[in-house]
Amino acid sequence: ELLEQGWKTVPAQDLKGRADLAEEWERRGELPRALQALEELDRQAPNTPELILLHARLLFKLQRLPEARQKLEPLVAAMPDNAP
Repeated sequence: ELLEQGWKTVPAQDLKGRADLAEEWERRGELPRALQALEELDRQAPNTPELILLHARLLFKLQRLPEARQKLEPLVAAMPDNAP
């Protein structure tokens, strides 16, 4: 409940703050809610490498491998030296 309140309180343009909330949902095992948050962030800022990595990692955890790959391939092509 506190995380939901945080989501409503943190300004939509605070991508880092909202990404932190999504990661906390993920840590707590609330993967569907984390995915929902990351999908919203992806729509808001579709070309943000940090968000792409978070989203792809969660998709991987959810065994949605083709979707994770689809997220990562353009990032790898654009940033081949990005180790993560």
